[in-house]
Amino acid sequence: LNQVSLDNKSCSFLSTYCCPQPYTMVEKAFLCTITGFIIP
Repeated sequence: LNQVSLDNKSCSFLSTYCCPQPYTMVEKAFLCTITGFIIP
């Protein structure tokens, strides 16, 4: 179960290879880091 939690964190970072669903959130966070603001 602990290994699943670690995989889940890795999945959040590399959601492109794991879950395409939360990829939008990661993409927004990535854009927010670059642009400095969250795109609605």
